[in-house]
Amino acid sequence: LSSFDYLFFLFHFFFLMIRRPPRSTLFPYTTLFRSIKFVRFGREALSYADKIGKISDAVGLSTKSYQVYAHAASLAGIEQSQLNSNLTAFIKRVGEARSNTGPLVSFFKKYDTTLLQNIKTSRNQEEAMNLVADAIKNAGTKTDKAAIANAAFTRAGVVMTRMLNKGSAGLKEMKTQ
Repeated sequence: LSSFDYLFFLFHFFFLMIRRPPRSTLFPYTTLFRSIKFVRFGREALSYADKIGKISDAVGLSTKSYQVYAHAASLAGIEQSQLNSNLTAFIKRVGEARSNTGPLVSFFKKYDTTLLQNIKTSRNQEEAMNLVADAIKNAGTKTDKAAIANAAFTRAGVVMTRMLNKGSAGLKEMKTQ
């Protein structure tokens, strides 16, 4: 065989091996590629879990509760970044309310002092969020709902009414799904 024929044969042999290798040689390659993909998937999953843990810690929620809120927000058409900023504002405003200052206090002193007291004495952020969700659900008009959301979150938090429209029962229902 000439050197050209030999190279031609080797090229086609390896091309066919890569394209359609015999079963005996397929196993090592697929195992290698699958393990690389598995390692990448594992790394990405850990990175995502770490991100969820950090965000849930920052907003004062358990990771399960945060994931429920994230799912409910996505169903309501609220972007993840918007949800995160509203939850961050909410934890800040609940903290201010406990020291009797901030927009949450000034609004609920006029709107519902019992609800304000319940928010102040809530055990955690989830309980406070459920109280606000029920207040939004029970509000008479869309204007009242927007005012509650503005006091609890921010002006940009008015979109949260779409997520909290069914109250705490709607959030609990999302948790069971």
